[in-house]
Amino acid sequence: LTGNKAGQFFDGGYAQRAACQAEWLVKLPPSLSTEQAMTIGTAGVTAMMCVLHLEGPGEVRPSHGPVLVTGAAGGLGQTAVALLAARGFEVVASTGRQAALEGHLKQLGAKEVIGRVEPT
Repeated sequence: LTGNKAGQFFDGGYAQRAACQAEWLVKLPPSLSTEQAMTIGTAGVTAMMCVLHLEGPGEVRPSHGPVLVTGAAGGLGQTAVALLAARGFEVVASTGRQAALEGHLKQLGAKEVIGRVEPT
């Protein structure tokens, strides 16, 4: 997305201030506070990149049917559930902690929550 190569390193990730190229920046949407935007982090960016790839030209649309999110209890999975549901997809969330997290995942937008089947 930025033209950087995989594995490149840039100083200043934990700095209070850092110089960077203007095209690397994304304007904060008016619907997000600074605190909310800070929570997005790597999981949020990765989930959004996956959703955008899924929706690429000629790819998957909500009308094609349900989308399965595996690992839905993790940070990336929870973010993917919320993003996909907000974009109109019917989301089936899979997790090894179904009983504990079913209500939470449904609040995020999952239509159905299924348990992960462990190999025997």
